[in-house]
Amino acid sequence: MNEEVRAETADTRRTAKILDAATRLYLAYGARRTSMDDIAIEAGMAKGSLYLSFKSKEELFHALIEHLLRQWLASARSHMAKATSTTETLVAYLDVAVGEPARLLGSTPHAVDLLEAKGRLAGELLSNYRRDVAHDLSLLLAGQPSMQPLVLEAAYGCRETGDMASDAYRQRLSRHIAVLLEPR
Repeated sequence: MNEEVRAETADTRRTAKILDAATRLYLAYGARRTSMDDIAIEAGMAKGSLYLSFKSKEELFHALIEHLLRQWLASARSHMAKATSTTETLVAYLDVAVGEPARLLGSTPHAVDLLEAKGRLAGELLSNYRRDVAHDLSLLLAGQPSMQPLVLEAAYGCRETGDMASDAYRQRLSRHIAVLLEPR
């Protein structure tokens, strides 16, 4: 392995370590109460090493949101090829793309703080994520383009109507999508 590849691998590992530490702290204490010092300690590194990767807390938070959104989108897309029916595919996709973010926020008492920081620091990332999800749904619903906004609204609505455990969310969402896609 050459030096450049080794350095890139070390940078990738350091970034992952920082993002993991930041995620744990943000969920435990919120964005406001988590400092760069806290993140460096949680990541097991010197504060200077942290600043080699991220110049500010805002930059780190932005990178964390980008990382999570990329993960959710990639995971949701991987479900597109696995399911057997349109309803099953949509449910599996939306459970990751819509359900996972809701479950993550639901796991912390600091959701309001995180949402406020997310909106302020990552609005464009969120807009792009929503656009990508809408695009993927349009592909999945190619024969029924008018259904895309309704299916997406069903996914968001099902977040508000009960248990967010994956199985419970999927069952609710499956019933809604089946009704929406039912031939008329």
